[in-house]
Amino acid sequence: MTDSSYSSQRIGLDYMLRHEKVSFSDRDILIIDSIGSFSRISTTMEMDMVLVIICDKGKLQLDHNGSSLSLAVNDMMICPPGVKLDNILSSPDFHAIMFGFTYEMFQKTICSTNDIWSLLLYATRNPVFKLSDHDMELARTYLRIVKLKMEAERDFFFNEIMHALMKTVFYEMCVIINREIKPGESDEELGQSNQIFKKFIEAIANSGCRERSVAYFAQKLCISPKYLSFITRSVSGKPALEWILEYCTDGIAHELKYSDKTIKEISNEFNFPTISSFGKFVKKRLGMSPREYRMKNR
Repeated sequence: MTDSSYSSQRIGLDYMLRHEKVSFSDRDILIIDSIGSFSRISTTMEMDMVLVIICDKGKLQLDHNGSSLSLAVNDMMICPPGVKLDNILSSPDFHAIMFGFTYEMFQKTICSTNDIWSLLLYATRNPVFKLSDHDMELARTYLRIVKLKMEAERDFFFNEIMHALMKTVFYEMCVIINREIKPGESDEELGQSNQIFKKFIEAIANSGCRERSVAYFAQKLCISPKYLSFITRSVSGKPALEWILEYCTDGIAHELKYSDKTIKEISNEFNFPTISSFGKFVKKRLGMSPREYRMKNR
């Protein structure tokens, strides 16, 4: 295990773009061609994203949250956010199919509609899964489809299609995790802090992004705002207010891009007191006025 005096390297989308051979990426997802510089990092690597590594050839050895693990052909390792990796060694012929999802995509796009937070927590404690030949063929097929799409002309819905494909890959991963879990096992492993955070995310999604106050959601969960903020930061590394504002920002961006509602109608829908306050919020979060964002994305 890495010496405690070593610093920790946060591994997220920005790091991958700087150091790895990335086939595709946007602000939420990426596809990685090779493990690249992973094995050259001497510090502890702390995941700031959901990273899926499917061993297609050779072997990989590492320490996962202090426990030694090895991956062989047909093994899938899932590294949820917060997982720490050390002492990474790969065989010369090692090759893997790798997908990455930002924490934000996982929480906002997937957890908001499906109760799979416990599956990711289970994968934190049981990170390696043996895939069948059928599972491996599915993974290779998805990769081929993604590569074909990337080689084609990028039309208006390119990013939306890529997101749909990657969400499908994520769901396939969850199916594999769920196969390994005995009834009730994942719920038993979901501790109090994670339960509170999970309920907090669900409450934001169910609110329609009309509420932007930590106090409002704390009251819904029957806890103090200070305690909710503490739990949220300890579980996710981000404050409760940032999660609330990110959900709201994504909802507004979607309406501006896809709906025919007026700016005033969208402002009212998200419970802003005035169009002016709505415009200031959008300018701060999206970098331009509501009208400019709509025109740019149409």
